[in-house]
Amino acid sequence: MKKPFILILILSLTISAVPAQKEKERVILINSGISLPFSSFAKKEMDHNAGFAGAGMNIDIDYLNNKARWLTFTASAGYAILNFKEEAYRAGYDRILNQDGAVTVTAGNYQFYKTVVGLAVIVPEFYHIELLFSAQIGAAIAIHPEISVDHIQYGVINSFSKDHEWAATSNLNMRINYNISEKYGVNLTYCLNYLTPYFYDDIGVHHVFSLPVRFGNLNLGIAIKL
Repeated sequence: MKKPFILILILSLTISAVPAQKEKERVILINSGISLPFSSFAKKEMDHNAGFAGAGMNIDIDYLNNKARWLTFTASAGYAILNFKEEAYRAGYDRILNQDGAVTVTAGNYQFYKTVVGLAVIVPEFYHIELLFSAQIGAAIAIHPEISVDHIQYGVINSFSKDHEWAATSNLNMRINYNISEKYGVNLTYCLNYLTPYFYDDIGVHHVFSLPVRFGNLNLGIAIKL
C-alpha cells in the first residue's frame, strides 16, 4: 500500500511544480507617436535616392493572438505622415544654380498606409512586464507629395505631381507591455519600417523612379485584452 501512495504523492508534487500553461489571449493595442526617417530617406543632399524627409507622426492599431507561451500572431494597420524638408531642397537648387534666394519650393507631405501580419516572440512576464519582438510583412500605399520649384526669373523649373503607389512593406518591432490590471495595460513600441515604392515622374527621363523609404516609429499606447 505504501508504494502506490508514495507514487501518487511524487506525481502530485511534480505536476504542481510545473508552471501552468498561459491561457490564449487576444489583445488590441492602440498607439501613436513620432516618426523619424533614416538612411537615404532622411538624406538632404541632391542625390538619386535622397528623400528629404523630416519628422512626422503616426498611429497604429495592432492585434495580438497568443498561440503559445512564447509565440503570438500579430496583425497591424497604420498610418504615418512625414514632412518634406523644403528648405533643404531649396538649398540644393541654390548650390546648383549658384544663386542664393532665387528659388522657392512648395511641397506637401509623405503619407503611408500599411497593413501587415507576422509573428512575435514573447519573453515571459516579470513584474507585470512583457517583452515582444516581432517581424511583419504586408502591403502599403505610399503617397509622394506634390513639389513645385519656382525660379524668380524663369518660373517653374521643376515639379512633381502628387502620386500614390502600392508597395510591399516589412517591419521589425520591439514592444514593452506593462499590465496595470487583468484587462488593461500600457505599451511602448519601437518599429522600423521598410518599403521601396515606384513613383511616376512626368518630366523625368525614365518617367518612373524608386524611392527607398525607411523610417522608425516610437509610440506610446494602451493595451486591451479581449
